[in-house]
Amino acid sequence: MCLIYRKHDHHERSISSLWTFVLICCSFLLLTACGNTTSPASTTESAPTPVTEGATDTDFPSVTSSDAATVAAPTDDTASVESSAEITTTAELSYNDCPFEPPESASVTCATLIVPEDRSQPDGNRVELAVAIIESFADEPANDPMIYLDGGPGNSALSDLDSWIDYGYADERDVVLFDQRGTGYSLPDLNCPEYDEFDDTIDAMQACHDRLVAEGIDLTQYNSAASAADVNDLIRALGYEEANLFGISYGTRLALTTMRDFPDHIRSVVLDSVYPPDGDSYIDQAHHIDGAFTALFEGCAANEECNEAFPDLEEMFYTLVDELDAETIDIEFINAETDELEEVTVDGQTLIDMVFNTLYDTDTIPILPLVIADTAEGYDDWLIELAESGVAGFGRYQPVDAEPDGDSEGMFYSVECHEEMALSDYDTAIEEASKYPYLEDYLVSSIDEDAAICAIWGAGSADPIESENVESDIPTLILVGSYDPVTPPEWAQLAAEGLTNHQYYEFPGFGHSVSVSHDCPASIALQFLDDPTAEPDAGCLEDLLDGPDFELP
Repeated sequence: MCLIYRKHDHHERSISSLWTFVLICCSFLLLTACGNTTSPASTTESAPTPVTEGATDTDFPSVTSSDAATVAAPTDDTASVESSAEITTTAELSYNDCPFEPPESASVTCATLIVPEDRSQPDGNRVELAVAIIESFADEPANDPMIYLDGGPGNSALSDLDSWIDYGYADERDVVLFDQRGTGYSLPDLNCPEYDEFDDTIDAMQACHDRLVAEGIDLTQYNSAASAADVNDLIRALGYEEANLFGISYGTRLALTTMRDFPDHIRSVVLDSVYPPDGDSYIDQAHHIDGAFTALFEGCAANEECNEAFPDLEEMFYTLVDELDAETIDIEFINAETDELEEVTVDGQTLIDMVFNTLYDTDTIPILPLVIADTAEGYDDWLIELAESGVAGFGRYQPVDAEPDGDSEGMFYSVECHEEMALSDYDTAIEEASKYPYLEDYLVSSIDEDAAICAIWGAGSADPIESENVESDIPTLILVGSYDPVTPPEWAQLAAEGLTNHQYYEFPGFGHSVSVSHDCPASIALQFLDDPTAEPDAGCLEDLLDGPDFELP
C-alpha cells in the first residue's frame, strides 16, 4: 500500500518517492467520504457487559540494568489460529537502560522483548523489540495499560516518546511504546540507508534487500500477523491481564490483526485513521485522493469567505497542474533537519504531491487555497515555506544518521509487498488510476515502482485472511478526519462493518492522525479509555462543524 507512509511524517510517507511515500504512512490511500460523511458522524452500537479490569499490579523500577530478570510468556492455546502467524512461542523480557536519554518530565522504564523471528522455527533467529513504558502519573493507576501501535509501516514509536508523555494518555494508566520488528531501536533493523545513497529508488532497494538477506534476515517474517503475535507476547510478558490498544494509521491494521488473532487480553481499542485489511490501497488510492481534493474544493466553496476569495479554486488548481507540467519552476529551501540548501523542480505532479501531503496535516490544511492561488499568480513563497517545514514531502525530512531513523523502508516494503501488492490486482489498479487523468501519471509511475520493488523484495504472499474484514465485539473507538487523503472515512466505515461494539466519530476538515492533532478527538479518546462501555461527551464536535478556518489573502 504505497500511500500510507510519508518519509517526512511521523505517521506516514509520501507518494512521490516510493509508493510508500504516498500512504500510514506511509504508500497511498485515499479519501472519499461515503455514507453520511458530509457531516461529522457519531454512532454508538450497543455495548456488551462491561469488561473487568485486569487484577495484575505491575510496578516498574525507575532504574533497571541490562541483566534484569527474564520473564517467560506462556503460550495461549485459546487464541485464534486462522492467521498465517504461528502463536506458540516463548518470549523473554528483560529490563535495561534506555537507548536514549530519558526525559525528566516522566518516569520511563525500558525493556527488550526477545521473540522468534519465525514462530514456526522457535530455535531460529531472534528479534529484539525495544520497549519503553511511560509510567502513569496517577497515584493509583488503572491496571490496564495503553499500548501504542505506530504507523508506517516502519515508523519508530520510541522516537516520539516525548510527545506521548505530553498527550495525556499516561495520566490514568501506563503507556507502553515499542518499536515494531524491523523498526527504530529494535533489532534487526530493516532501515535502508541505501535509499539516500542511490539516485534510483529501485536500485537502492535492491541493494538494501541484498544486504539484509546476506545478514540472514527472513523478509517474509516482517508483517502484521507476526507483529500481532509480538503485541500479544508483550502484553503477557509485562504481566497484564488486559491492555488497551491505540493504533494510528498502519497501527490500526496491526490493532485489527491483533483483535482477530489474540482477542483475549484486549480490553478496548482506539483506531485513528483506519487502514483496514480489506481496503486495497493500490486499487482504492485514485478514488481516495480525488475524494480528498474534492473535499477541499467543496469545503472552500461552502465557506462564504473562502468562496469569495477563491471562487474558482478547483479550476485554478487543475489549470495550475497543467501549466506546471508545461513549464516547471525551481525552488530552493533549507531542509530543517539537515540544515542544507536543497533544490526542487516543481511540475504539476509535484504540486499534486505537495497538496496530497499537506492534506495529512490538520493545522496546515487551512492555507491550501491561498497556496494554490498564490502559486497560480507566480509566487513561490508558500511552496518554499511548506518545503522547509517538511509538510510538503520534499526530500528526506529526517536525516539518515538520526538515532534511530524514524522510517524503516525495509519494514515498509516487507509489509506492503506481503499484504497489499501480493493480494491486489495490478491491471485493476492501473484501470482505476486512468479514471482520473490528472492523477494517472502520478499514480501509475508509483504503482510501477512499487511493483518492481516487490518483485525483488521477496516478502512472500500473505494468507487471504489478511485481506478480509475483521469481526470483533471488543469495544472500539473509531476516529477519522473528513479530509484525510490516505485513510479516509470510507475506510473507517469499512472497518466498522465488522466491529459490532464500535463508536464512530468523524471530524470535519481534519486530515490524518486526528487524535494527536486537536484537543477534541483526544478528549473523546481519553474518555473512551476510562470507560469503553459508555458514550463519551463529544460536545466539542459542535465547534468544528464549519470545517477549516481558511487563510484568506
